[in-house]
Amino acid sequence: MNNSVFLVAGGNPTALVSGCPPAKRGAVAKKLLERVEQVGFVCVKNGKPALEMMGGELCVNASLAMAARLSHMRRLRGEFYASGVDGLVHYSCKGNMVSVRMPLKFSKKGNYVVFKGIGFLVSKKSTGKISRASLARLSRAYGVPAFGAIYYKKNAIFPVVYVAAVDSLMEETACGSGSIAFCIAKGINKVIQPTGEIISIKTGPTITITAKVIGVPGR
Repeated sequence: MNNSVFLVAGGNPTALVSGCPPAKRGAVAKKLLERVEQVGFVCVKNGKPALEMMGGELCVNASLAMAARLSHMRRLRGEFYASGVDGLVHYSCKGNMVSVRMPLKFSKKGNYVVFKGIGFLVSKKSTGKISRASLARLSRAYGVPAFGAIYYKKNAIFPVVYVAAVDSLMEETACGSGSIAFCIAKGINKVIQPTGEIISIKTGPTITITAKVIGVPGR
């Protein structure tokens, strides 16, 4: 079993673990979440690389990290499966810039944007923070494994995400799926993260997300 850590958009340290049996993933994720914001598990599905999140949630930043990991193996473009995505994620890498293109179905009602694997409340930063209990209730009500709040000021976001399977609440330093939700809700496609870095979104029949991803040696 081995793991590698990637920083997405200047933050959001994401650990990817390979060779971990499903029965041990809960304990491994709990340990790693003491020093990273997200943990994904790398395996093989239908002969292709696959990214599985502990709660089965959609995690765009982990998908960006997965693409970076594959590029380090000299696979600069290709495809893989990922939690919360119906179909394959297509990726391409050029230096530290990584793009992933994925089919994402969503519903939008008022300030709520809900994907298959995660939902978000999009709200102005001045409105105050939603509680862990409220995000847990929203996760159950919408039948998704994770729910977050995207607070925004102009084109900058401040994401908070709750994941039911590990009962975690994280103020994230960068959030890909939250950036997509913000783009859908407000029409802004260059989204400033808490780190000051930008995640770019292009919508259409599929959604393309581009961000800088850097591997962290010895983490």
